[in-house]
Order: sequence, then C-alpha cells, then structure tokens
Amino acid sequence: ENNPKLEKITLISVYALLELNTDSCKNLREMIFSETDINSLDFSKNKELEIIGFHEANHLGQLDLSQNKKLKYFSTTHTSYAMIELDLSNNIMLETVRVFDASNLIVLNLENHHNTIITSASFDGLSSLTCIQVDDANYSEANWDIYDDHIIFSEDCGY
Repeated sequence: ENNPKLEKITLISVYALLELNTDSCKNLREMIFSETDINSLDFSKNKELEIIGFHEANHLGQLDLSQNKKLKYFSTTHTSYAMIELDLSNNIMLETVRVFDASNLIVLNLENHHNTIITSASFDGLSSLTCIQVDDANYSEANWDIYDDHIIFSEDCGY
C-alpha cells in the first residue's frame, strides 16, 4: 500500500486477500493476478497503468477503468461470476483485448473512438453477452476474433 515506486504487482494463488489498495502506487504499470478471491479493486489513482490481466478471479465485481487512459493490454480469463459489465470506452490506447469465459458478462463496451489501434482482440465463452459495442462493426468483424456465434459487433448495443 505504501510503495509509490512499485511498478508491477503479480498475485498468484492468494486466496486470503479480498481487497487491494493501490492508491499510493502512482507508478504502477502492470497488474496481473490469478486464482485470487479479490472482490474489490480501484485503479482510479493508477494513471500509469498499461497492463491488466485477471485470471480465475471469480469474486471480482465491478471494475472501473475509466481513469486508466494509458491502458494498452486488458485480459481476463475464467473470471468473475460477479462481473456483469466491462466498459473500456475510455481506454483510448488499447492495443490488446482478451475476454474469455466470463459467463455472466452482459455489457462489453469497446467504443473508444480508437478501435483501429487494437491489433489483437479475442472473445470466447461469453454465454450471456449478445453484443459488443465498438466504433465500427465492419472493422471489428474483419480484424478481431469472436468465437461465440450468438454475439455481434455493433455501434449501438443500447448501452
């Protein structure tokens, strides 16, 4: 919590930790965690954050990344029965987005007006999601991978 020079946090199989306060970590650039019970994260003060990866974090609920303008990489796999919404519309520097096996996700907004710099995007195992909001559906269909037949890309998903 009191380490302003910290640039990277990696947590693997840390089940006793339910919350993580990164407010004083002003230089945090990378946050990776796997197999944790963390249910609350606030990255609003981590303006330098570029990489976020969550894997098997089934208790993580709402995730607000609207203040993380430098975010380039976002990945979540086998994550969160609690997370129903993921809004990356303010993350204008995104280059990679991977969302796999988030079965309760019903909102995924990638409309950041910079979708053409997203060079890698993959989506699979999103059984509750029907629409991914993007800048240009034709561009997204031509350049990104979506493996669930029931999901479409659209400029207006009604979010």
